[in-house]
Amino acid sequence: MTIGFNAGLSFGPPNQYPLINGFRYGWSSIEMKALIGTGLTTVVVACESLDYNPKRTREKQWGFAVNPISKTQGEIDYEAKMKIFKSELNQILTKLASADPTGNYSFGDQIFGISVSYTDTTNPFSSLPITDFIGGCTIDTLQHAMAKGPAAIAVEVDLSPLYILFNQAQMSSQLLPVPQP
Repeated sequence: MTIGFNAGLSFGPPNQYPLINGFRYGWSSIEMKALIGTGLTTVVVACESLDYNPKRTREKQWGFAVNPISKTQGEIDYEAKMKIFKSELNQILTKLASADPTGNYSFGDQIFGISVSYTDTTNPFSSLPITDFIGGCTIDTLQHAMAKGPAAIAVEVDLSPLYILFNQAQMSSQLLPVPQP
């Protein structure tokens, strides 16, 4: 004897994820550019790693209940860092120092942006690139670490951004207080 149960539920096909020619975006799908100065001088960036993320801190309010009744809009902080090869970093620092309006040839107070595009360059029929923008960056930390061996010298850089756009979308519906690309 067989006992069955049919609740009339249909789960359909498994989720489909966006692929490029059957492949997901990989490290070779990324193109990074530093946009510097009013003329937006572009420097193509080759690096070992790039990490960027927003973090929103909210506060919940409780009334006379066990569950929260509301939460604040909070504060959003943005972080970005990269490990960039010394030669590419030197190009960026030179361009930033050249854009110094005081004429002191300093790079630390110059604001710039990083454009990160994800695309498939091997397929001419692929969709448009997805581009994230890390804006309002300043170089606040440079950490040089070298070791004996065949690896290229790379420097860890804290970009200290003011905002990040994910394919032109921002995290909050409030307007950004800084110019957008």
